[in-house]
Amino acid sequence: MKPMLKSLSPLTPTWYVPADQAEDYETAGAKVRAVDGVMPMATRQLNAALDDGFSEGRIVITMDDDYVSSSQQRRKDGRLVLEQVSLLDVIRTMVVKLDDSDFLLAVNAHWNPNVRNRNRPVDWGIGIGGLMAHKPSGLRFDNELDETYDLDFQIQHHLAFGGLVRLRKYLIDFHCFDTSKPAEDYEGGFAGYRNDETGAKTVDYLNLKYPMLKFEYFGVNQSCIEGTDWRALAQKKWGK
Repeated sequence: MKPMLKSLSPLTPTWYVPADQAEDYETAGAKVRAVDGVMPMATRQLNAALDDGFSEGRIVITMDDDYVSSSQQRRKDGRLVLEQVSLLDVIRTMVVKLDDSDFLLAVNAHWNPNVRNRNRPVDWGIGIGGLMAHKPSGLRFDNELDETYDLDFQIQHHLAFGGLVRLRKYLIDFHCFDTSKPAEDYEGGFAGYRNDETGAKTVDYLNLKYPMLKFEYFGVNQSCIEGTDWRALAQKKWGK
């Protein structure tokens, strides 16, 4: 919690937390909005934030609570290096790019150390679900999903609105489960839940929901979709 609060300063985020954990977060100094439910319940927490912000006509920033750092490639002494940038600067850029677009969702591309960062966003593809900027819309996270709900939400935006804003200039680092370790060693919000069985069920559900796509189960916390032509998916606008 502390790295995110420090990087967001002077803004004070609202933490959407399970009701039975609200007191612990408040004791730690967080501004809290309690959400009824039992873990895992991330989609309900995210949807509560969207409902609250959209009811006031606001752009909403949703973010995982395991943020570590944010950085950007810069040229220094003739070579590219990574320099830390504030989370607040990243969010400001996301909001500006989203506000300038006709789309309703902004994300950051997954980091590829072999590709130089670019200042120009693209309007298709998927990004890091741990940090998103949302204009008001009728779309919500699917409460049937306890895994890959961020992927599902970005697919929804491709189908309903023809794409999204995908920034390609920042490395946003969240604490991620080390897939080289057994699933039972995972200590995040899905501890005791995310495993091969739940992953396979999630893939089955997504294949039924999106028959035009193909999902395969590759393991805990691994991407379940490869080779998708996201630009073509956005241009076809299925479901609009």
